[in-house]
Amino acid sequence: MKVLGNLPVVKDSDVKYPFGSAIQNETDTQDGTPVVREIYNDVLMNIYKLLELTGATPTDTEDNDTTQYQLVEALKKLPNSLNDIEQTLTLTGAVWSIPFNIDFLPNKYVLFARPTDNYVSGTVYTFKGSTGTIYSLTSQTGFNASDEVLIVIDSGTVRVYSLTLLNDMNKTFTIFGQALAFNDSATMHYQEGGNILTDYPSIGNLENVIRVLAGDGTFTVNDIFILKGKILCVVYDPTNITYKFYSFPINDFATASLVTVVSGSIPVGTDNNPYFYCNGENIYVTNKGGSTVNAYEFEVFSFDEIANELNYFSLVNLEATFSRTTNAVIKGDNLYTLIGGDFRQFSISGGTVTNLATYNGVIGNIFNFNGNVYFSSGEVATKWTL
Repeated sequence: MKVLGNLPVVKDSDVKYPFGSAIQNETDTQDGTPVVREIYNDVLMNIYKLLELTGATPTDTEDNDTTQYQLVEALKKLPNSLNDIEQTLTLTGAVWSIPFNIDFLPNKYVLFARPTDNYVSGTVYTFKGSTGTIYSLTSQTGFNASDEVLIVIDSGTVRVYSLTLLNDMNKTFTIFGQALAFNDSATMHYQEGGNILTDYPSIGNLENVIRVLAGDGTFTVNDIFILKGKILCVVYDPTNITYKFYSFPINDFATASLVTVVSGSIPVGTDNNPYFYCNGENIYVTNKGGSTVNAYEFEVFSFDEIANELNYFSLVNLEATFSRTTNAVIKGDNLYTLIGGDFRQFSISGGTVTNLATYNGVIGNIFNFNGNVYFSSGEVATKWTL
């Protein structure tokens, strides 16, 4: 491409312009930059070529709001040579590299590649592009030569995930942290304070919406469940010392509704710190809905997503050694807890307890996602068959 600064014509020369020059207007006292092929032809040819590459035929009509914007539409269709093609991730010594400049890329830039070698756990790796910039490189999943991998370049670090190893129903990503304890949708969601997050990424400040609706800035969101196409929030009201429930449409983080609790023993003025669990149909509340000090006494409420009601269903007693924990799931007729590596099964119908395993030194979380129970100790979760 010809550069205006290198042409022997009148121009506005200043270091503030890319490549040092800009078009100069003609006035009564100065000449203007001439309209000549050397200046404008490259611009036109590149535009025409862009239309040609994306299959657009010039309409010979002026682009505007009532006709079209053919260049804009062409840009939307144009692939790029960085992350729209599969790159080669090459290992030299302990340095992985890709064949283009990474210095100008934004944080959380993603691309696909195939590595030339196996990732060896425990090895300290670095990552570079075609320049001298060096990032650290880690992989939660590990990967083998010729795997298809996803690379995330972010703030001086590079994360690599093997899509080949994860291409089965036994694993899923949890890249934003701890997933919701119960979520029967097909989209991973996370709770962070009073916010709900997805991998898209998207974020909804549910707590703030609820506070505005209730007219009380002290409300706090304790738990979030997704079931029956709704987001159900357990909310603590410190003024009245009680727990309330609000629901949201799953795709609308800005519209909250107060859920009516029909019967049950959720007290006002007393807080026995109840914990809340979900199985996709019902909400289980420890401490008999919060009315007693006995954690093993559960009140069960069925959630009517149409009427937006929690209806008292039954009272069940677990084995008396049950300890409240957020690290728990309900599957079938059993509630499972993972506390300090001790994995235990409590029968909801029979009140018995079974010690399933002790995982010494293993720290992680269990959660129910899209009909399956998963265990996660990092950014990848593995399905557990219970």
